[in-house]
Amino acid sequence: AMAPSILITLLVAQLLVPLAAAGGVEKLGLYEYFVYESTPVIFNGKMIMFESIVKNSPEWAGNWLPSFANCTCYYRVRDIIKGVVIVNISETCNHAFGAALVTIDPQRGNLNTFWIFGTPWIRVQDEYARMAYAPGGSPRAAWSGPCAEGNCSVNVFWSSDPSLQDWRSGPGATLKKGLTVYNNDVTFVDASPAQQQAVGLPPHRWVMAIETGQEYSNFLVSNGSASGDPSTGWVALDPSIYVVPKHGHDIGSCPSIRYVPSTGYYYILTGGNTIYILRSKNLKDWDLATNPVLTPSADDCKIAPAFFANYKPSAEAQQHISSCTATGFGDDSDIDLVEWYSPLENATTVLLQYGSGNQQTFGFSNLASYTGSLDEFLASFYP
Repeated sequence: AMAPSILITLLVAQLLVPLAAAGGVEKLGLYEYFVYESTPVIFNGKMIMFESIVKNSPEWAGNWLPSFANCTCYYRVRDIIKGVVIVNISETCNHAFGAALVTIDPQRGNLNTFWIFGTPWIRVQDEYARMAYAPGGSPRAAWSGPCAEGNCSVNVFWSSDPSLQDWRSGPGATLKKGLTVYNNDVTFVDASPAQQQAVGLPPHRWVMAIETGQEYSNFLVSNGSASGDPSTGWVALDPSIYVVPKHGHDIGSCPSIRYVPSTGYYYILTGGNTIYILRSKNLKDWDLATNPVLTPSADDCKIAPAFFANYKPSAEAQQHISSCTATGFGDDSDIDLVEWYSPLENATTVLLQYGSGNQQTFGFSNLASYTGSLDEFLASFYP
């Protein structure tokens, strides 16, 4: 049953955007250059975008904030319609590969809390040059920090401040020594302990999917803190049993996880080249859908309407937009998603955020949409 002090966010926002064609995903277009690992969320009824910012991209190296001079990466939050930055989070210095979610606590006047989970990395400024001009070289060799040294953790940052200016932090999940972790994602699980034990899982309120250095997805579970929030209590499940297999595809990287209580399914959206979807009731036996969620196409190159009104492509970004071909120009990866309600269309819609491009010499942040609820979207891949 739902934990008494935690409710997952009611995903409602007033967005006036075109809806996707019935029964399918519509690519809306790009809205930013070289920003990966982002999450759209609803916070106090407003749609906002969490973003991971990395200094090693050409877009940011020349526009780096002086207050982050000693950081190679950090997190920020933006207004998804206006595009303005709400906050650059100083507490997240030298953290990358982030993911976000929002909880609502009914016992505290429906208090909204914004949660961020991310791994500590140092990503050097010259990495872009290494990727662009040193073919065959390994840009990851230039990365350092705890997660490169085998002392990795998924740290947690949170704020209940309506203005998102006041942040707290904690250690989150300490990982097995020697394990390298990049992307992660967390979902709330509204199921009874009896339901969970029936499928061979320990009782838990939260599940975290992590992308390991081998590009598999493994899992941690938590019953949360004393108040039920996801700030602590994380325990790793056996990675030899609870794992998303590759299935011959680029599966296991960049995971986004959701739980659907009405069916008892956990869903993983994953992939660093094409985005696939899998589902399981026990986090170990996975069913790969026949059709992918997103594949690279020329629609990755158009500008998204009605979002990020202040976005103006830089000269370098415009060059890559102009060079798009009918077959697309790179990968679709790093997906995350949120359900919201459009009063203009009087319909529930899922907004998908993902990355496109080759992730080396260029890349974009993109949006897509689906007409229907999140549960309907996930189930649509399993007719």
